[in-house]
Amino acid sequence: MSGIKECPQCGAPLDSGVSKCGYCKSSIFVSTVSYLSNYDNSQIQKYIKSYKELIAENPKDDRGYLGLGICYLQLSMFPLARENLEQAIKLSPENASVYYYYCLSVIAGQRLRSMSVGVIEELVAYLNTAIEMEPKNPLYLLLLMLINHDFYIGNHLRQVRPTFEELVDMLDDADIDDDELTRLKSCVRVADYSEFGL
Repeated sequence: MSGIKECPQCGAPLDSGVSKCGYCKSSIFVSTVSYLSNYDNSQIQKYIKSYKELIAENPKDDRGYLGLGICYLQLSMFPLARENLEQAIKLSPENASVYYYYCLSVIAGQRLRSMSVGVIEELVAYLNTAIEMEPKNPLYLLLLMLINHDFYIGNHLRQVRPTFEELVDMLDDADIDDDELTRLKSCVRVADYSEFGL
């Protein structure tokens, strides 16, 4: 059972266990930033309200925390995104995308080069966890590539593995979702994205 009794978007009643609304076809649980790319702030707020109600009813529902985290990330409300994604990791450590979105919430629009070594090491650890689970996901590889280039190379430090060059090769011909790439660029500042062909 989803725990959500009515569609977050249109308010239609939901049968237990459904993943999409039978009326408006909206997903009940948001699991990617790209899904929200065509939603305006008021529609995202409807999801937030629904997930808050779900968590109040069941504080162990990882889908509610993931949904909240992604909604807040889409709204650039980074501290709230981070808080909810951190909880989602605790409840669902086997979900690779949560680690990636958590990293974006920690970076929070900052320039990678200026972040502390401790924070960067935490980000690398979380990304490596995600990559272990989904080794071919181009978003995880791209973010690690940006960290290697902007932080490690930019600060004249030894790179983490895989290195920038290895990651460039791994990303050759990768198909990266445009909406996910747009959100990544808004969360992660580097000197010049065109340098990477993005």
